[in-house]
Order: sequence, then structure tokens, then C-alpha cells
Amino acid sequence: MTKEKALEKLHILLEDLDKLPKYIDYNKDSMLTKFKLKTNRYLKEIFIHRINSFAFEDIEFEPIVPFHTEQSNLIKIYEKAIENSKALFEAFIEEVEEWKDNITESVIPTQNSQISITTSNKVFIVHGHDELAISQVSELLRKLNLEPIVLRDQVSRSDTVIEKIENYTSKVGFGVILYTECDVGGKTIDSLQSRARQNVVLEHGYLMAKLGRENTMALVKGSVETPGDISGLVYTLMDEHKAWQYKLVDELRASGYNVSKDNI
Repeated sequence: MTKEKALEKLHILLEDLDKLPKYIDYNKDSMLTKFKLKTNRYLKEIFIHRINSFAFEDIEFEPIVPFHTEQSNLIKIYEKAIENSKALFEAFIEEVEEWKDNITESVIPTQNSQISITTSNKVFIVHGHDELAISQVSELLRKLNLEPIVLRDQVSRSDTVIEKIENYTSKVGFGVILYTECDVGGKTIDSLQSRARQNVVLEHGYLMAKLGRENTMALVKGSVETPGDISGLVYTLMDEHKAWQYKLVDELRASGYNVSKDNI
């Protein structure tokens, strides 16, 4: 992408940011959803396969479960996200202004640097006991002409669970992790919270180590406690409006999968 075009897109994002309402109704957040999808798309077009393209995803406009958060805190979180987004876009503009030529090096293939496009059509699904969530993600992947790999459905050949994970994850380029209300835990009886099964957390960490954090996506269904010790990890709510499906397509495309939102 040319320097001029990159700057144009970044200024458009700043303008769109200013047009967002001062307060978001999380039951009617289509405007915010469209803005986030557009922003992720623009940044990945500008900063292909660079960490900049994922920076916006670390900004939280709302908690994972907004209806369990006081309104005053919702407003603070949203206002802080607007402030951080503006600072991020302005920093990107300054960076692009410093490009020495009119083409970003990240889109120029060389003998030692080529854009990675996955040849796999398989996606690994880490799951608990929520059959509906597993079915929803599997169905979406099939619509995208991809093959969902659900561990429980695979032939065991007398392999242990970890051996099955090692075997099947060697054939995929992306992993979807489902955090669903399948377990409870806490320091005391009074502090018990719904959480995903512990195997989900373990397999999530394994996939990030094997595939890279950018090639995984964590989906949260319901009010689930999530691990708080993984820096920069983004959890996407499986909302009833199904915005998560479009986000998943964006992530798959960024990982090199040839998929289209038209198939949703």
C-alpha cells in the first residue's frame, strides 16, 4: 500500500472514531461493531503481517459480560477505549509519515520474505461440554469451506489426549478456543465463578505456543471467568447478533485462509 493511501485510511478511522456516540447501548452496538471490524480490516491492509495490525484488538470497548458491570464503569471503559484508539491512530499516522518511500516494505515480496498464505483448510476447535457452541463454530467453518477439527470426533488409535492434540494441531494453521460455562472454581465457596474446563485453558496455551497468539481466537459464551495472566489476550463474546462470526472471518483471513464473509 502506498504511503498516501495508508494515511488516507488512518485519517478516515480518526473521523469515524469522532462519529461514534458518546455512550454505547450494548444491546444496540451495531455502529461500534462496524467501526471495529472496519478498523481491524484497514490496519491489516496497511501493516500486513506486522504487530501493528493487531494493536487495536487489545483495546477493550466493553467488558466481556457488559450486563454484569455497573453503568458508570461501562462509561469509563468506553471513554478510555475512545481515548486509547485516538492515541493509537495518531501514533500510526506519525509512523507512516516517516516511511522513506511511498510503498511499505511489508507488502514487497523478496527472496527472503514472502507473504504467508496457509495451504491448510483445517481449524482446530478447543472446547468444553457446550454442544451448541461447538456446533455453531463448526457450522460456520463448514460454510467457509473449512474443516473443523473437534478432538472428541477424531480417531484415537489408542493415543493419549496430549498425543491426539499434538497430532491434529500439526495439520492446522488456526485454533478457535471456546470458553463456556462448563465448570466452577474460586478461592472460597463464596467466590465461586463459572469458568471453562481446565483442559480448555491448557490447550489454549499449547496452541498459542505452537501456532502463535495471532493464529488463535478465544470465544466466550456466557459469564465465564477467563485467565488474567496472559498479557494482551483478547476474548470475543459470542453475542446474539453474531458479530463474532465476522470477527472470526477477519482473523482467519489475517492468518492466510482464503475465506469470505459472503459465505456466512
